[in-house]
Amino acid sequence: MLTDRFRNFFGKRFLNKKNFSNENVVIFVVCISIATMFWSLTKLSKSYSSTLSVPIRYTNMPKDSVLTHTLPEFLSVTVEAPGWNLLVRHMKLYQSTLTVDLQLFKTTAYLATNDKTNLISGQFPSDFNVIRIHPDTINFDMDSRLQKKIPIKLNYTIDFEKQYDQSAPAFAVPDSVLIIGPKSKIEVFEYWSTQERSYEQVNKSIRETVELEIPQSPGINLSFTETELNIPVEQITEDKTEINITVIPPNNKRINVIHMPQKVTVTYKVALSNYERVGSNLFEAVVDFSDMDLMNNNTAAIVLTRTPDFIKSADFYPKRVQYIINQ
Repeated sequence: MLTDRFRNFFGKRFLNKKNFSNENVVIFVVCISIATMFWSLTKLSKSYSSTLSVPIRYTNMPKDSVLTHTLPEFLSVTVEAPGWNLLVRHMKLYQSTLTVDLQLFKTTAYLATNDKTNLISGQFPSDFNVIRIHPDTINFDMDSRLQKKIPIKLNYTIDFEKQYDQSAPAFAVPDSVLIIGPKSKIEVFEYWSTQERSYEQVNKSIRETVELEIPQSPGINLSFTETELNIPVEQITEDKTEINITVIPPNNKRINVIHMPQKVTVTYKVALSNYERVGSNLFEAVVDFSDMDLMNNNTAAIVLTRTPDFIKSADFYPKRVQYIINQ
């Protein structure tokens, strides 16, 4: 064998330290290099199979249509070729691209890649044999393109420092977004959420940029990807006021109902900036005797039917009135 000849020749020549010199080392390295080159050429002259990636470029998407799913970016092509050619051409394959004209698939919704072997083989040298292509089918499911403007839903949790609270509803700027995509997918959306934010021990208003949720369905795009979150926060105070109870009389006009008490006390929380706006005339408490079975009861529920929209919370006492019937 060639290896045994090298061992016999070089062993006698170099293992003897007396004969060992820089010149001998150079000769030894050159010979090993030549032997390796010939061995590589012998190996690479044989045929091998290899799986390579061919990029795909899609062109001429119909303007009134949109794809309902993500298309593959590469074809996995198994080829058989001489090893040397395979090595040389391997890197060049990434410079070649298979172009697919989507205008050709308005009526045919798929491409059978194995039926296009001749087309794909044209990107390879003549001594390359295409064995298999994956995926074997590329589907072109298209739908009508739709644009829809929907409100933005703010997604956040918040915890306040003592004596502070949200003084008004949170809002987004802008408060709506345009979604674009396949009609069948766009129609189901009623709003679009922001990514979740969490705030703790808050004692001042919040105003910051938040990102919208990333579309999970292929083919859906947003007109923008972030909005400004605004949460008004103020110091809160508590106060109370007394209001008269409004009575809805019985349907039977001959019945007169006398109730006690005549007033309720309303306790409310309000932001300091709105404190002076609160008045007892902005609240209403009602007792409805119109549909009651007056003969079998002696109490009736009080309902707080009106409160200012700028107060944080309201409660009242008592919850019921006692009554007597005077016929």
